[in-house]
Order: sequence, then C-alpha cells, then structure tokens
Amino acid sequence: MKTAAAGTAALRGLCSAVIIGAREGEDKLAHETVAAIEGDLFARGWPAGFFLGKMPDLQRRYGLGRWAARQAVAILQSRGALDIRRGPGGGVFVAKPSIGDAVRSFLLYLALSGARQRHLKEMRAIVRDLVVTGLIRCAERGAIPVSIAADIEKPILVQLAELTGHPGIALVAEWIEAVAQYDDVSAQAGKKDFEAVLTPLAAAMEHRDNAGIAAIVALSISDDTIDDAVPISVPYDLLQRASLNQNKYAGLLAAKLLEELLFSDVRHPLHLGSERDIGERHNFNQTVVRQAVRMLEDIGAISCQRGRCGGVVRAPPLMGAVIRLLFPLLAERRLS
Repeated sequence: MKTAAAGTAALRGLCSAVIIGAREGEDKLAHETVAAIEGDLFARGWPAGFFLGKMPDLQRRYGLGRWAARQAVAILQSRGALDIRRGPGGGVFVAKPSIGDAVRSFLLYLALSGARQRHLKEMRAIVRDLVVTGLIRCAERGAIPVSIAADIEKPILVQLAELTGHPGIALVAEWIEAVAQYDDVSAQAGKKDFEAVLTPLAAAMEHRDNAGIAAIVALSISDDTIDDAVPISVPYDLLQRASLNQNKYAGLLAAKLLEELLFSDVRHPLHLGSERDIGERHNFNQTVVRQAVRMLEDIGAISCQRGRCGGVVRAPPLMGAVIRLLFPLLAERRLS
C-alpha cells in the first residue's frame, strides 16, 4: 500500500506533467516544486500577502538545492503567483491574483492559436447569454435592481453581470471584457450609458419579461463594427510584459522571441534555432537564454527538441497555461 506521502508526491508529479509537460533532472524537480507550492497555497485559500520565508527557508521546506529553488520561485514569479521583496523585511510573499495576468495569458493563447475576431465575438455572445439567464433568475426571485451606483470604469456587461448577484458570472464577464478591451473590441463603459440601461431593465424584470430582458442586454452591448476575419492581435506593451517576470534580461529576450512567433504565420512550423543560436542572434549569454526559453515553455509557446535537428520550435499553445492562472483568482475570491 502506498503511503500518504508517496501518493501526494505522485499527484504533484502528475499535475506538473499535465500542465507543463515532462521534465528531466533539476528542471523536473523545479516544476514538481512549483506544483507543491501551488498546492499549499490553494489549501490555504491563496492568502495574498502571506510571507513564505526567505530562499533558504523554501530550500529546507521542500528539500531543494539552491538552483532548483531559484528556478521554482522564478517560474511562480513569472506566473504572477509570488512577489520577491529585497532588503530588510524582504523575502518571498504570496502575490494577489490579478485578472490581468490571466487575460494576458489568454490573449497570447488566442494569438498563438490563430484565432479571429469572430471567435472573440462568439465568446462575448455566450457571456451575454449567461448574464441574461442570471437576470431572469433574479426576476423570478423578485430581486429587482431599483438603484445601483454606476461605475464609469467598468464595461456595461460587467455591471450587468454584477446585478445577477452571481460572482462566477461576474468574474467571467470581467475576464471577457478585459480581453476585448486589450484587443480593441468595443467593450462599452460609462456611467451615463449604464444608467440609461438600468431603468428599462428594471421594468422588464419587474414584469418578468424575459424577451425584454434579453433584448435590453443585447442592445446595450454591441460589437457589430468588428471585422470577423481580422486575427487576434497582441499589443506591443503587452508583449513586453507577457513573461510577467522581474528578470529584465530574460523577460526582454522572451518578448523578442514571442514577437518572432506572433509575427510569423502561426499555422506553419517555426524553428528558432538552438539556445546558442538564439544567444548569438540576440546578444545574450546562455544563462539568460535558458531562463527566457523556460519562461516561454511554461506558457506553452515553444518546445525544446533534442537530437541532430533539434532546437527551439513553435509549439501548439497550452490551455493549461491559461487555466492555472484562473485557479488563484477562484481561490482568492472564495468562489465555490
């Protein structure tokens, strides 16, 4: 019979392999440690601001050498899960989950997948349907919005989602509108517009006019001006922050390599060369190149192939790289 410790180790290894793929040597140990640290944080409900200790503390806790510990922390830092603070009182802290991190990762996934604007429009339509369903259920319970403080900073769809009283629907709406705003899809916001929507919506809900509720939501959120065939694009400022890593040299090189991936035809194979080739082309040493390559492997943008014709190549993007950034949000917001 397996012991509890052996079962836990096997589970961590499986989770690590499913999300980031098989690894060998110190890389494998670092990624298994990433899974272990994330598991501990989820068990605590993702305590933003919690002090995990200094690097030697993490080495002792997880039985790691210095290199594996630093690599594990760098991976989690690049995901936006940990903050590293220098100086007196510094150390490793749990970062507050950011929907921006998840949105940037998702936008990269869409761009690397060759998605088009029509896909984003279809996603927004699905979210609108969720909001309509939530509002209809509110009407059935008699929970009619009489007045609400409009927020000029929030898109109308997000404010309507919040009226449903369902935090899951509100999170999904916040997510899709943030993606839409990054990619210039019309995500409307404004206090005046929302207040104009609220009065007829409240009346439709009071009369339990389901068709009216659906029509009001549809009319208030429109993206008819978007060209369906246009590819999803990634703004340059996003490209520079896509690695989410505090190591400025590795982050800069990761952004340059992402640029090569995104500005070539995503439907065709792309060989970026060996790590040595990349270093010579961009004038970085092997340590920086390796860190940048690991960061891009972690988001599923590339894979490293061994052998005579091996090197760094374009890989099909991993949805796991997006999904794992959602779980801290779910835990931190206490969504059941």
